[in-house]
Amino acid sequence: MPRVAFISGASRGIGRGIALALLKRGIVCVAVARDKNGLDEVKNAYPSLCHTLVLDLMQENALSTLIDYLQKKELMPQILIHNLGGQTPHDAQPLNKDVLLSAIMLNLGVSVMINEYFLPIMQKNRDGHIIHISSDCALDGYSPPAYCAAKAGLNAYVQSSARFYARDEICIQSVMPGIINFKGSAWDKKSRTHPHLYNERKAHLALGRFGRVDEIGEFVAMLCEKKNMLTTGANFLLNGGGYKRAGDRF
Repeated sequence: MPRVAFISGASRGIGRGIALALLKRGIVCVAVARDKNGLDEVKNAYPSLCHTLVLDLMQENALSTLIDYLQKKELMPQILIHNLGGQTPHDAQPLNKDVLLSAIMLNLGVSVMINEYFLPIMQKNRDGHIIHISSDCALDGYSPPAYCAAKAGLNAYVQSSARFYARDEICIQSVMPGIINFKGSAWDKKSRTHPHLYNERKAHLALGRFGRVDEIGEFVAMLCEKKNMLTTGANFLLNGGGYKRAGDRF
């Protein structure tokens, strides 16, 4: 039987790219997001393999709604892709405690809640693969403070959890993209509203360009295609070499 993957934030950007890459490989996907139109576009590309659920995972009772949906569809994911995340309002210095807690809930808390339900099932089946989408700012701090702290906490959670569940054949990883530009993204908007800032940031990237959604999607799909337990606990950095430093010659 084909494997089943759950993907949060699947209607646009990185989540959409991951969903399409998995579907292309014949993996059944449960795509979850708030945007029905975006989810419909993903489903229309692979109607026989893609199931969609319009749901705000930050809302109370979201987990029970998700579980009810999966049970009605008789779907049990062996793969969890946690793409839900992003920056929250008022994320700036001096950092407010409530802003920090909000960022942690969005970027880590929801995925921990979902994992809490599925991990015992994966333990029983001795099979599972969990991938969290983090950010390279977890390493370099080059983003607003609450977002950086939440992503750094996410990476630590991945490493700790991976050690605990390794003998259950559950592979837990994170992927840390750099700036990924796609239609409707923050940097796509900046290319029109602040073109100087957009071009300046791009010029400082070692790769000379922003990352693409398909580059992240294909990498995550490659990890899912053949689970390798030696990679559990890994935080994969996908930022094309990061930023140029003073004195670098390009």
